Amino acid sequence: MIDVHLVLFNVECAYLLNNNLITWLVYLIIWLSVSTPKNRMPLIHAKFRNYSFK
Repeated sequence: MIDVHLVLFNVECAYLLNNNLITWLVYLIIWLSVSTPKNRMPLIHAKFRNYSFK
């Protein structure tokens, strides 16, 4: 399960850096569907600290 999270998180970061927001949102929805609330929030908080939308 952790491998899936790492892969999807890396894909999300790559799409964010490429500014391909629509595709990134699709992967985000997939990631949210496979993650649990227990391990979801720290990753989301870390993501938006590092990749804030300006």
